Formats: sequence, structure tokens, C-alpha cells
Amino acid sequence: WLCAELRGGASLPPVLDLNDSSMRFSADLTDRWPELASTRMSLAVGDGACANIGSSCTSASRIALTVGTSAAVRVVLPAPPARLPQGLWCYRIDRSRVLLGGALTDGGSVVSWLRSLLGAEDDAVFAELIAAAAALSPGQAGVQMLPFLGPERSLGWNEAATGALVGFRRSTGRHHVLRSAMEA
Repeated sequence: WLCAELRGGASLPPVLDLNDSSMRFSADLTDRWPELASTRMSLAVGDGACANIGSSCTSASRIALTVGTSAAVRVVLPAPPARLPQGLWCYRIDRSRVLLGGALTDGGSVVSWLRSLLGAEDDAVFAELIAAAAALSPGQAGVQMLPFLGPERSLGWNEAATGALVGFRRSTGRHHVLRSAMEA
């Protein structure tokens, strides 16, 4: 329906499978560059699917977590779920697999923000802070963070999302706050 509404369907390319080895360059291109005639083409693959493949998370038994400025969690499934969980997305990788996941706007950007907030811009100071945070056991800090520094793009798509830091006391140090951010 959407294809027909948008372009009448005729101008859209056919849906192909990643494993389709019959894709070749058009005659216009191979006439111009004959060396392309025997070159096999491959479809582009999204960065999320590549991240799962690169981290050996290619089945439902392993979940991939990637953290850059933002963060995402993805799992490869044999078929789309009967009902898509709220806030998550799902797209087809190939004929036999889909990628189900969710993303957070803030990932590594939380650590960058905290580095400034905690006065750890100096590399040596930050390295000491990271070492102290890493020495803590998970949950040992007693501090929990919801790392919503800006609008959230998944898991609710909330433009007004705000963060929270709870569980801190007089004894809470900068390394406890950083550890809570790393666990978030």
C-alpha cells in the first residue's frame, strides 16, 4: 500500500535477499567499465546488523550491546515477534532473520558529561577516577542513575525525559557517581 501511494510501486527497486548472488552491475555501467562485468555486488547492511555479526551475536541466545555517544541493545531472531514491544524496533536482516532492539539517546555521552561535571577534564585525573570506579563491584556504589540527559528516542520516545541520580549519601564520591553512570 505505501509503495503504491508514494510512487505507484513501479519506481521502487525489488526487495532482494542478502544471500542473492545474482546481483550484477547494469549494462550501462559494464559497457563503460568492462572490468565490472564479473564483479559481484552485495546489498548494504545496516550498522546494527553489522554490530551484532561482529560481536558474534547472531542468534537469540546472545544479545549485543553497543555504546558510543548513544547506546543500543539488539538481538537476532528467526522471525518478527507477534507483537512488537513498546518502544522497540524490528527490521529484517535477510529472509530468515530479523533484528529486534532499542536505542538510548545517551550512552558514552553521559560519561563525557560527567567528566566535565565532576571536574575530571584532565586525563590523569579522569584515569584515576575510572580506576576507582572500576574497582567497585557492580551495585557497590549504592547510587543509581537514569541517564536521560536529553529527549529519548526509543523505549518510549519521550521528548521530555529527564535523568535521575538516587541513592547518594555524604560518603558518595565522584567514583561512585561515575560507576553508576557506567552501570546505567
